[in-house]
Amino acid sequence: MARHFAVPQFFRQVPNGLLKRFFADCEPFGTLDFEALPETGTEEMLKVWEGLSGTARRQLEPKMREIFDMSCQKGAVAFGDEAKWRIGDPAERDALIERLAGMRSHYERAMTIWLEHPEFWKAATRFYWADSMSHWKVRRGLPRKAASQDHDDRRAFATAIGGWFRENQARGRNCVVEVYRRDARDYFFAYPEDFADEAAEYVDNRLDRRAHNPAFEVVFVWKEADGTLEMNCQGGPNVLEAMQGLFARHILKLAKMPPAPRKPAYELDGLKDRHFPFVYRPGQGIQAVWVRRLRLASIARPGDRIVFEADTKTNKGAVYDLIGHANMAVPLARWHVSQAQIAAQLVATEDRPERTETFTVTYPNSTSLKHDEIGVTLRSMLAASGIEVK
Repeated sequence: MARHFAVPQFFRQVPNGLLKRFFADCEPFGTLDFEALPETGTEEMLKVWEGLSGTARRQLEPKMREIFDMSCQKGAVAFGDEAKWRIGDPAERDALIERLAGMRSHYERAMTIWLEHPEFWKAATRFYWADSMSHWKVRRGLPRKAASQDHDDRRAFATAIGGWFRENQARGRNCVVEVYRRDARDYFFAYPEDFADEAAEYVDNRLDRRAHNPAFEVVFVWKEADGTLEMNCQGGPNVLEAMQGLFARHILKLAKMPPAPRKPAYELDGLKDRHFPFVYRPGQGIQAVWVRRLRLASIARPGDRIVFEADTKTNKGAVYDLIGHANMAVPLARWHVSQAQIAAQLVATEDRPERTETFTVTYPNSTSLKHDEIGVTLRSMLAASGIEVK
């Protein structure tokens, strides 16, 4: 369910002691006795909030929204991952992770990190954002080399990305690349300058239009262990190939991009069998996996496609029943599976109820699975099942 920021909810959810520390430099809040206020009471805080100047609210609201966004399971995972990387002392690291785990809510965790570990914040927010992205493109078959973390290499990479977009799309005049390590993955976040835009804004209590120069994102996730690069960016194959080539040249230090492997990243034809065995281990949090939709592409007539989609709420094999009805007109041997929509039933946890996660896998190299905790688990299931080709 989507979460929407609201100031009363923020005041209600964050413990008063942490709110006092957050507003320590905001003079009007100094009149409040936070310890005497009820933990879920917001009336007195909202009175002070409404009395703030527009300038003060503009300074505080973006910070509050960001803390709110990170007050969730994905945020907690991102904080833990950054702590594991940044804190060298195992005892100190374990103590912090145990302390965060013992807190009453994600709001308390997020505000605590904001106040006490600001050095974690930037990387954790980047991981959170990447964990929310879908439609990743996979490029396999690259040498298993360590990604360069050198500042000059990163600056040259940013210049090359901006230069490509400037030459081909007349944008990208400026570009910055940030790099963060997360377990065995290297995340590169590129921010080329987008076209200038105007938006309606309130300026000195008057509605006006103001021009600004936004950035857009190109995200690279490098897995050295298996020579795999995953990318998330807007644009067609030419953008994807260009960005992959720049990554290989500047970050992997390759003279040229190796030829693409003949094997696809994902092989889906096994899903034509209604008894296809999805493989997952006890303890992974997966109760059941089934196919909701199959898109078939003609072997004889490239470009011809058929989609089979059925209601699988009461019958998890309904797609195959539907295909069986049409099999005389559509012999499966003449078609291969170009896309599958798969559903996975996940067990309930402390942070979420039992639910069904639906995702797509597209031949040869695309998936809507994210890089969050659930996405990593389901990717592991695809690999164990032979859908993700190793």
